[in-house]
Amino acid sequence: MNKFTYIPLICLFSFTGCIDNKLILDNINLSQIINKQDNKNPIKYKYKKVFEFRNNIAIVQSYSGKFGIIDINNNILLDTIYDKIGNFYNGIAKITINNKVGLIDERINIRIKPIYQNIEDFVSNSVVVKIYNKYACINKNFEIKLTPIYSNIYSSATNFRKIKYENKWGLINKNCKIVIPTIYDNLEELPSNIIKVKKDNKTYFLDYQGKLITLQK
Repeated sequence: MNKFTYIPLICLFSFTGCIDNKLILDNINLSQIINKQDNKNPIKYKYKKVFEFRNNIAIVQSYSGKFGIIDINNNILLDTIYDKIGNFYNGIAKITINNKVGLIDERINIRIKPIYQNIEDFVSNSVVVKIYNKYACINKNFEIKLTPIYSNIYSSATNFRKIKYENKWGLINKNCKIVIPTIYDNLEELPSNIIKVKKDNKTYFLDYQGKLITLQK
């Protein structure tokens, strides 16, 4: 007699909610679901939870509470040592271990080792990272294009970000390139692609290339 219990096909493609205290995954083959109540066939339980498979991979949680990633054939792609594994944005996800954050790609290659205090979700061409309470900017090729010396790098609805260094303000573009240096006492983005800045008690209006438009006396 087949020792494996029958479950609807939908559960094979959506493990969230299907795998609980009664149904768990066999250590050998994920396609084999074993009834935990079957005392005639005791097994060693490997995972506490297996989340939904997407693109033939799934996040798993061990009984120690740590997270990893497996493929559909139960091959371990990422060891269950991580405190958190985030969602993929543009093919990139965050991994967290010991309060340090890194990045992996969809092939489960570690692109940035978990050394940062925080990393933004990769929803644009670049992300802001935080290390030693300072901020830096990393581009889509995972290159540090803005060194971690800034006291803050702010999010923006435009393709530009305000940056702050030693109480001075500037602006970078979506590729982490400085377009307005951090020399201004204040910087404000206005409608019609105008940047309002102040320096030495004078107000200036710049475009997004840092070019002077007019001067208000």
